Amino acid sequence: MRTYEDALISEMQSLVENINKINAAVLKVNEGEVVDMVDKLRKVEQKMSLVFTFFKASMFANKFYEKEESTNRPSF
Repeated sequence: MRTYEDALISEMQSLVENINKINAAVLKVNEGEVVDMVDKLRKVEQKMSLVFTFFKASMFANKFYEKEESTNRPSF
């Protein structure tokens, strides 16, 4: 009976060690790499908003000039 308890205790200790290793790895990633990724994504988001603004402006200009021409073409 004692060997099962010893085996269970050693497996639990191994599990605790593995969880501590995982926690250390997650903390390392959260402290360093996530901050860099967020900064890069923020730059991409700013560029995308600029592109979206230009796209909306060009669509507005397209519809505005389309009304002036009054052709039989369907609008987009």
